[in-house]
Amino acid sequence: MHTTITYAAFDESGDTGNADKSSRFIVVAGVACNRFETLNQIVLRTRKDIHHKKRDSLPELKAFIAEPRITKKLLTRIAEAPDTQIFASIVDKRKASFETSNDLYYLAYSTAIRAALQHAASLNAVLDMFYTRHHQQAQFTDKLLKSLTDLNKPIAVTFDRSHNNRSLQIADFVAWSIFQHVEHGNSLYQDIIAHKIVSAQTITR
Repeated sequence: MHTTITYAAFDESGDTGNADKSSRFIVVAGVACNRFETLNQIVLRTRKDIHHKKRDSLPELKAFIAEPRITKKLLTRIAEAPDTQIFASIVDKRKASFETSNDLYYLAYSTAIRAALQHAASLNAVLDMFYTRHHQQAQFTDKLLKSLTDLNKPIAVTFDRSHNNRSLQIADFVAWSIFQHVEHGNSLYQDIIAHKIVSAQTITR
């Protein structure tokens, strides 16, 4: 069933390494909604919950350094927003098939974006800038769009930095919350937003 979802921000949690200290999983989460302003307001409201002396020196909200009470407040606001939906991909790096970090990023992001587009009439997707060079972004976008032609739906893909785009800060918290669950067995944060998760695909091959 198609919804009126038209906007989604995507970010990842976990790493692409294969060393002993590397994460087993990498999670990409997309937070979709009808209007960009929905996500923007969640960040602005949550920033007001931070003491002003700390808030003034904080350029953006990041899940891995946020106080637990701030994380819970932000996730609760996502959960309470009427039009938010979450689409995630969870790659088990020990089992999934990929050769390079580029392959891993593509596998994780394309899976989550496809799920979001399947539930929308059209999609404006903004991705965290994991590629900083324009030619890398262009190659990724071209490959992604070609893989989605079977859905026959309009989609636009852009890259941005989270300190410039508050919606990416929302995606960061959601990806981090799901990562805490799959990597560390801590479901405290994911449980807050669990009813908003439309799709969470685990990739093991």
